[in-house]
Amino acid sequence: MHPIERDSYRRFIGDLVHSTRRRLLLLAVLAPAAASLALVPAPALAQDGFSCGDRSGGAAGEVQAALTSVRFAHHDGYDRIVFGFANAPAVPAYRLVQQSSATFTQGGGKGTTYRLSGSAGLFTVFTGTLWTDGVPLTDAKPELPVVREVAAIENFEGVTSYGTGLSRPACFRAFELTGPSRLVIDFVTPRNQEAITAASPQALAHTGAASDVRTVSSAGRGRTLPLAPLGALLLATGVILLGARRLLAGR
Repeated sequence: MHPIERDSYRRFIGDLVHSTRRRLLLLAVLAPAAASLALVPAPALAQDGFSCGDRSGGAAGEVQAALTSVRFAHHDGYDRIVFGFANAPAVPAYRLVQQSSATFTQGGGKGTTYRLSGSAGLFTVFTGTLWTDGVPLTDAKPELPVVREVAAIENFEGVTSYGTGLSRPACFRAFELTGPSRLVIDFVTPRNQEAITAASPQALAHTGAASDVRTVSSAGRGRTLPLAPLGALLLATGVILLGARRLLAGR
């Protein structure tokens, strides 16, 4: 090869290696940060069954179900409330109505008003209940990340309702379980928060492990990518290219 052509070739290869090395080193530095982001599950409210609208459900017609328990606890990623109907074949008809405040009123807004802790709320109304047996829980303040207070609002003539005071507006999911019949309501909270205890043993009654929900509604966590090993590979490639450049320069 002619000396001039060889010098031009060396400069071309040197510039190419230098440019490639800079890009690879930049990727190697950014890859671990990208990996840490990838390890965080992507928001998956829809996949988890969470939504931010009112809901209704339960058995059609008269079930004559007596509410026998109200339990709540914090799990990783959500606060849970469970309404239990131990001796009923199904959960009676219900409505879940979101509120912009934690103030609840009996009888569709015509009765006594209750102001609960929190800045938002969820009104749970059951119809077709055996109201003469009373309610298992009158009022409790679990002070969970989202659920701040749960109180009975009304229990009269087949209608039993509860107000839930929330620390902030929160999307939720709801589903029914059998054996015994239960209505489960989960409110979204940030993940990896420690479980918060409450003073009331009844309030802290076991509501089911976190895995219980996934048998009903898939958690849908985001997949992770192994980007940290990729960063190491890119760094090694950059070192090899640097060695190649030095080898060419020595010819």
